[in-house]
Amino acid sequence: MKIEFNTASLCLKGVAVFFITFLCIESTLGQGFSLHTYYSPQEYGSHVQNWTAAKDTNGFIYIGNGSGLITFNGVEWEGTHIGETGRGNSIFTSSTGKIYASGSTDFGYLAPDSTSSFSYESISQKFYSEEERVPGQFETYEQGGSLFFRHSWGINKYDGQNLTKFGIDKGILGHSARMADSILIGAPRGIVSFSLDREGSFNFKKGSEIFAGKHVWIANNYKPGHVLFGDWGNLLIDYDGSSFRPFITEVDGYLREHRIYDFEVISDSVYAIATLSGGVVFINEKGELLKMFTEKNGLATNQVYDLYFDEEKILWLGLQKGIQKLLLDETLIIYNESSGLNDIVTGFAFNAQKVFVNTTFGLFRGEVIQPERTMEFTEVDTPESIVHVFSWKNLFYALSSNGLYKIDEEGSFEKLINDPYLIKVKSKYETDRISFVNQTHLIHFDGSRFEKLSLPDIHTPGDALLTGDSLFVLNPSTGLQLVVNGTVTSIPFGTNEEAINLYNEIDSINNDIYVAVEGDDVEISFYKFEREVSFMSNEHFLSKIPEFNSNQVVTFQQCSDSEIWFIGGLRIVRIFKEAKEWKLDESSFGLLNGGSASEIINTINCESNGVWFGGTIGLFHLKEPDFNYDTDFKTNITGIYINRDSLIYGGFGEPQQPIILPYANNELRFSYAAASYVAPDRNQYQVKLEGFDSDWSTWTSETQKDYTNIPEGEYMFRVRSKNVYDVAGIADAIPFEILPPWYRTWWAYLLYTFTIAGILYLAYKIRINQILRVQRIRNNIASDLHDEVSATLSSISYFAEAIKSDKVKKDKNRFVNLIANSADDAKEKITDIVWAINPEHDDWPAFLSKCRRFTSDLLESKEMEYSLKIDEFIPGKLDMQLRQHLWLIFKEMVTNAVRHSKATQLDVIMKYEEGELKLVVQDNGEGMDVDSVRKGNGLVNIHKRAEQIDGEISLKTSEGFGTRWMLKVPL
Repeated sequence: MKIEFNTASLCLKGVAVFFITFLCIESTLGQGFSLHTYYSPQEYGSHVQNWTAAKDTNGFIYIGNGSGLITFNGVEWEGTHIGETGRGNSIFTSSTGKIYASGSTDFGYLAPDSTSSFSYESISQKFYSEEERVPGQFETYEQGGSLFFRHSWGINKYDGQNLTKFGIDKGILGHSARMADSILIGAPRGIVSFSLDREGSFNFKKGSEIFAGKHVWIANNYKPGHVLFGDWGNLLIDYDGSSFRPFITEVDGYLREHRIYDFEVISDSVYAIATLSGGVVFINEKGELLKMFTEKNGLATNQVYDLYFDEEKILWLGLQKGIQKLLLDETLIIYNESSGLNDIVTGFAFNAQKVFVNTTFGLFRGEVIQPERTMEFTEVDTPESIVHVFSWKNLFYALSSNGLYKIDEEGSFEKLINDPYLIKVKSKYETDRISFVNQTHLIHFDGSRFEKLSLPDIHTPGDALLTGDSLFVLNPSTGLQLVVNGTVTSIPFGTNEEAINLYNEIDSINNDIYVAVEGDDVEISFYKFEREVSFMSNEHFLSKIPEFNSNQVVTFQQCSDSEIWFIGGLRIVRIFKEAKEWKLDESSFGLLNGGSASEIINTINCESNGVWFGGTIGLFHLKEPDFNYDTDFKTNITGIYINRDSLIYGGFGEPQQPIILPYANNELRFSYAAASYVAPDRNQYQVKLEGFDSDWSTWTSETQKDYTNIPEGEYMFRVRSKNVYDVAGIADAIPFEILPPWYRTWWAYLLYTFTIAGILYLAYKIRINQILRVQRIRNNIASDLHDEVSATLSSISYFAEAIKSDKVKKDKNRFVNLIANSADDAKEKITDIVWAINPEHDDWPAFLSKCRRFTSDLLESKEMEYSLKIDEFIPGKLDMQLRQHLWLIFKEMVTNAVRHSKATQLDVIMKYEEGELKLVVQDNGEGMDVDSVRKGNGLVNIHKRAEQIDGEISLKTSEGFGTRWMLKVPL
């Protein structure tokens, strides 16, 4: 949007308007300012003085401060030192995007640290020794890939590797300005130039003697081929490359009194001048005063050190005490506390020269103040409380609870009529008279006399509309009544009239009558009067716009055949017709939508110069509702934190290394900010963590997002924004990776594979061993049956054959007895085998008890003396194989001693010693010659079974000395 100014002296010349309320100062209200915001030193957390400002490629604001450098990302302020001490003198963004900063004793650049937070890296410390005094750098320029730092005694050239120093012995240099082929510098005896083509060449500019002895504070390439210089004596001087000529303004006296200090180009025809004690002065290209921004109309302090105009058309002011921003490229003008309006605006009225504003505090009159040429409001003494103010035929009128007053040019009140509780009746067709109504009368006034008409019994009116002979009276609580020729009719509202809580306003739109209502269950809070059936319907052209649906409309006004404004709750809605279709807009004037209960608009007034709004924070003038915001701005991820407090990424540039986090650090906080500074607290954000979130979040003003228990994997965090005008910013994204926990790493899975394979193999081996063990048991059982029972059964078979044989005639009973004995023997052996393999007997106490019982029963039946020394308990495991072999060995030893030794005494010892089971069976019988005795199955089986249980067995025997068996089995 092109920015232009107009002044009183140019009114008849037709110069375009910039920040003025009407066309000319003499015939209008005066100029105002758009939104401005003050940041105190306590808010940004640094020194009170601010000297320079710039932006980087991300849109961050950098301000040279009395303590160094401070940065604003739209949400937070952050500071850093330039060297050890000293204020920030200059800030420069190079073509590569690097930020160079200069202080009073150091100069260098900003570089990301290990967490991508910005830190200062000194250049001067590399090229100046500790003994040398580092000159304070005032400005920085770039050409041909090299940087030129201008300081008090010359210029330093830095090509990224080397620093070349160019000094001048003509005294201390002042401020400077860049031209096409040289840098012009203010010096004690005039202006000198530093040639960029012939480096090191300083030349005095002829004609610049007018600056001799002066401090040149301004040097600005304010238009092509021209440099504007300024000092405290000559004020502004234009240099066209060959000659110096005064740039005369109509505020030269003011500038000389308050001392110019900085100059900023706002547009081709608008300039801003900072002063040390008079605020900011706006002039046009002819030097004519446009207006001033001072402490009288909102400036925090008149001591202004720096001006910086950014691409959002925001003028940043570096002040003696803080920082202030002022919106310039904005058609919304605000009159609030800084203009003298310090209360809620409930109504206002205009004529060609003045404005009266009614507030909850009282009535105020607006008038132009000099030399600022802006509107200032002062309270007006009123005879009683005013409830409504309006203008008619260029005159002001006021309604109180007791009647109607006329207000003259001086603000004096004249009582015209005493009727109480009058309200002004709306009528778009009567121009020669105005009408008023209360509960008993309709009153017409033509400017000189009143006509009073009695009304039938009606409700107390809150609003009224007159169309021809039809008077519509709206009561906030009871609804709408129609009065025609003395007849009163109540008009019903739709089918859910019981849901309506308040009837707010009645007015006409394109010859139709509409009523605004509100209610909790009202879908469309706007009703149209259907004349044919005297019925209020919510089916009309607005009901076809889904975005319009609301349960509250407080007030509305039609400004033209194709534009209607609505206020409801916290919303201001503009309905406009485009290509024969009605559309809704509430974004281009988003600054009016305060978004909170403390910032509410409650009244509208359409005028020839725009739309005016009154609300809780002042009076607003919207000159152009079709304002378009066309600036690109970035959304920046400003921080990533582990567990909400440990910073791993500071938002300055790309991460130094890929962000790869252990699983223990899977709780992250992301902070972000949009680099749109029109109303940064009104910026909205959406976020999405790709790989975790299924969709974008809802729009919110929150500037951080927490994630907990993020699974392992690769992610992309995205954030996008929109500003107060509902314009989308450039989105930002950052990838990161969460590593799996150790038990879900590849080597853990490899370990799991080997472990599972080992377990399966072990299970396989155990199963095989079980099968083999069962097989061995079967083999052992078969072997035992073969060894122990087979011979006995064979004997029975032989004895049976002998009985059947005819050869045996005698002693058949003997063979029968032998068969019976053999059968008993076989039965006993089978019983022993079955007992030995029964798992219920897998314990030592049962086994030891069986040994005692068997020995005592056998020996007592043979009437032999014996001794048993068998332990009550033996530790260790007694499995089936050990029990079987041990039992059969034990039984064989005892049985052989009883049957074959001819002993009279038998001793049995079974005890546990040093991890071994020790079994001793000893008799006092005849003994035997082992070598001469035929080895039967019993002796062989004892040795064989001892081997199978890893036992160590020994036999000591001889004829005449008895037999002694000893078995040792490891447990």
